[in-house]
Amino acid sequence: MALINIDIDSHRYASLLNDLIQITTIIMVAHILINLQYPGKKITGAKFLTKGLFNKHFFNLLIYILLGNITYDLIIKEIIEFE
Repeated sequence: MALINIDIDSHRYASLLNDLIQITTIIMVAHILINLQYPGKKITGAKFLTKGLFNKHFFNLLIYILLGNITYDLIIKEIIEFE
C-alpha cells in the first residue's frame, strides 16, 4: 500500500504511468551517481563501450541502473502508485 494512491479507471494507463515513473527514477539515480563519480567533468561519448566488452565503466553503469531499479522498488513504489 503506497502513501499516495491515484485511482485511474484504466489498468493500461495505470501500468503505463507506473512504468514511466520507474524509468524516470532509474535514469535520475544513474545520472546522480555518474555526476558524483565525475564531479565537474563533461562526460563525452560512451566510455562503457570502449576498451573491451566488460570494463570498469560498463560495470559502473550496470550498478547505477540496478541501484535505480532498487530505489524505485523499495522507495518510490511505496510512496506513489497508480491503480
